[in-house]
Amino acid sequence: MENPKSDSNNLDVVKYIPKPKDKWDDRDCKKHNLDNVAKAVIFKTLDLITFSKIKHLKTAMEIWQGLGKLCEGSEDLRKQKIEVLLEKFKSFKMLPEESFDLLDERFHKILNDLASLNHVLSPKEKSIRLLRSLPVEWYTKATTMEERRNLENYTVQGLLDELRTYEHELEKKKKEEQATPYPTALMTKVRVTTSEGTCPKSCDTPSTSQQPSSKAENLEEEIAMMIKQFRKFKKFFNQTDSTRRPSKGKLQVSNSPP
Repeated sequence: MENPKSDSNNLDVVKYIPKPKDKWDDRDCKKHNLDNVAKAVIFKTLDLITFSKIKHLKTAMEIWQGLGKLCEGSEDLRKQKIEVLLEKFKSFKMLPEESFDLLDERFHKILNDLASLNHVLSPKEKSIRLLRSLPVEWYTKATTMEERRNLENYTVQGLLDELRTYEHELEKKKKEEQATPYPTALMTKVRVTTSEGTCPKSCDTPSTSQQPSSKAENLEEEIAMMIKQFRKFKKFFNQTDSTRRPSKGKLQVSNSPP
């Protein structure tokens, strides 16, 4: 325990003089126990290398201040860390297929690291950087929000909530469009005629997609009709030829016209 005592040379400066243990009262003992508890809590969170660097410190306050200097480093090192983090902040972009939850986590990690080095950005800087980190398909929405919002009074969390709501509306609209059935193609009556003047044949075919098949069917029907006519002609020719052909030894005259 320590007793405050004013410096005679400078009244604004207060020096702490350790209080002898034989003069401790119950209050001093309780404070000492609380200090030991705080030291134990800090020591349990440290690795062996860090513990070896601060184990010589006596009070919990000294240990805490020593850890701050150890983590921050010197002033030059602190400035270098800030420059690296600011470079990450300026080049921050939303990754392909990344959700806004992961974007929020990565973005706030940079902000928290800067804050731990006593470098705090303004709300407008944070909001502008977040909106400009969005991909091309979000350009219209991001530009509208940047122009119509007072980003000085807008928080990063507020922007993210608005972007999540807009994303939800887009997904809902896409699902509704996918659920709407497309109009079926109209069927037209196509008149298919043969080459020999037979009765026309009606068939239901699509107006565009069935044109090649209808042409093939017409060609097949024409070929079938030609074969049928050829067989009739051949049969007629055989009958005529048999009536005109004379038998052996007798001359037969056919009454049929030549």
